[in-house]
Amino acid sequence: MNSIKKNIPNIVTIMNLISGCVAVVLASRQSFGLAFLFILLGAFFDFFDGVLARLLKTSSEIGKQLDSFADLTSFGIAPALICFYLFEHIIHGLAFIILLLPAIVAFRLSKFNITESNQKTFSGMPSPIVGILFASLPYTILSNEFLQSPSVSILMLVVLFSLLLSSFVMLSNVTYTKLKLSNKYHIIILIVSVILLYYFSTIVLLPIYIFYLLSPIVIKHA
Repeated sequence: MNSIKKNIPNIVTIMNLISGCVAVVLASRQSFGLAFLFILLGAFFDFFDGVLARLLKTSSEIGKQLDSFADLTSFGIAPALICFYLFEHIIHGLAFIILLLPAIVAFRLSKFNITESNQKTFSGMPSPIVGILFASLPYTILSNEFLQSPSVSILMLVVLFSLLLSSFVMLSNVTYTKLKLSNKYHIIILIVSVILLYYFSTIVLLPIYIFYLLSPIVIKHA
């Protein structure tokens, strides 16, 4: 019984990893919307494996390492490949630049694993935020017909800038607040974000990303 209890969070973590793998397969078939939904599903599992580990008091070193492998898959490798499958038809060989994302995520997770964990904050932007943004890009671009405009080159520059900015903030020492279900303000922000995503689709993710990106400055000066 104790063995089963101890592995419940790990099973949820593995579901996160599997969600990332399914997203890659779907993206390879040009199903970018479904691929993005599986990245969101992975983020759901990523959040609740930690919640379960704390509730069941079953945190372990294996769980910590498994969580990093799952996050690298779902928020590093999968989003990069989702973008690659679309961008390779637009910018051809330059699309390989997007594969810097999993390298940066891997470096960030390695850094996180060897530093003392803080229960309230992250040092650097967490990879799920960045992964969700990039996983949404192909669906956002296609559903809003951005590729039909004459400004494709500008669009690609924006994507490249977002990649560089995300890499910097993930590896930085900027402090970001962890989402807590016990915090009513966090719950309100989460609910509002879900409602906006439901009604306005993935185009709202960039403003949400910018809001979270600037949150350390806003909180510091509030």
